[in-house]
Amino acid sequence: QTYGFMYKDTHYDSETYETIGTVTNEDFSFVEGRYDDGIVKTDRMLRELLTYLKRSGLEKNTIVILQSEHGESLGERGYVAHYDIYDEETRVPLIIKAPSIPSGRTFSLVSGVDILPTTLDLLNIQSPNIDGESVAPHLLTETPAPRSEVFLSRTPLWEEVINTGKEFTEHPYDTGIRNMKWKLLHRLSRDFQSEQGWWSVLSGTP
Repeated sequence: QTYGFMYKDTHYDSETYETIGTVTNEDFSFVEGRYDDGIVKTDRMLRELLTYLKRSGLEKNTIVILQSEHGESLGERGYVAHYDIYDEETRVPLIIKAPSIPSGRTFSLVSGVDILPTTLDLLNIQSPNIDGESVAPHLLTETPAPRSEVFLSRTPLWEEVINTGKEFTEHPYDTGIRNMKWKLLHRLSRDFQSEQGWWSVLSGTP
């Protein structure tokens, strides 16, 4: 398959995790090209949606929100996956199109939990007691962004499905916090990853 089971310069079998070949810069370039293909396809689908809304007249009373769930490491850390809470996996697009919002671009910090209160705010619906901060005022006016930092959390997915013959008695995860300049990561699962981590199993090294 195109993605996965590539770590640094080695390609691993998806079932046995044995080495089956090497990974070159050309291989990573191919993966990047396939990833770009997906972005182009998404752009075209979004264009079709927005064109339909404009032609049908629904654009005047429709809010469109496009959020990328996660980014993808494409060899920056030696693997191809969304595996951690580095910038290439957590700094993702958030597009909000609404009749009241002027076109533009902002580099403000936003968390995923902010989308619901923002949507309710744009719909003039009073927000219940929910997590998150509305960024609608920031998008509509010169109001400063509501957040000066964002919280990050990562629960390993693949470590839990690798058959190591051991039962997991803990819930390993990592946390982080960042502002526009700095990021601090807290590796709560460092010991667990050294023993059970995906890449540790593949490469045979912590």
